[in-house]
Amino acid sequence: MNFFSFHVRKSFIIAVGSFLVILFAICLFGSLLYELPLTVTKEYEEMVREKLAAAFEFRQNYYEWRGTQYILEGNFTAANAAFNLAIAYNPNNASAYLSRGMLKSQRGQYYRAISDFDRALECNLEYEDEEILDYQKATLYFERARARISLKPNIRKNDRDKSLVVNDLVVAAVYARVAGMENLLTQIDKLNNYLDKGQ
Repeated sequence: MNFFSFHVRKSFIIAVGSFLVILFAICLFGSLLYELPLTVTKEYEEMVREKLAAAFEFRQNYYEWRGTQYILEGNFTAANAAFNLAIAYNPNNASAYLSRGMLKSQRGQYYRAISDFDRALECNLEYEDEEILDYQKATLYFERARARISLKPNIRKNDRDKSLVVNDLVVAAVYARVAGMENLLTQIDKLNNYLDKGQ
């Protein structure tokens, strides 16, 4: 073995050893760097989800509010579109279904209104404030009863349809009493008198 081949081998071994040490250091350091962004990414994802949920809720509430404003302005087509957008953002938005159902009922679209009222009941109205919840439920049951009466003027003679309306009015009256809605209770009494005249 000559001197030159010994140094080449030694240099090769040192180069390979250095390469392996550097590779090991990169792997070790890289794994540390790899873990760091994962924790930041998870926190970032959580923050983004919270912000998106807040924006999502804001948009659904905004469109619901905007729909109400359009009704006050007399722009019923725009109001319907706004309620549709609120429902598109949250298909379980019971109050948007209630508002859209009331709009459809006012426009004489009673089947569609009843469908929206039924959907609102399926979604379960949810509010932290019990008084608002009682108010919404009283309004919902009353409006559905009124739409059913408007749909079938001879409802006083049809026992099945009349029983549906009477049930809605009873439930509406219970919630209206709890919420202290005297005006709605007066309207419920008027509808009950209307139904009683047919007997």
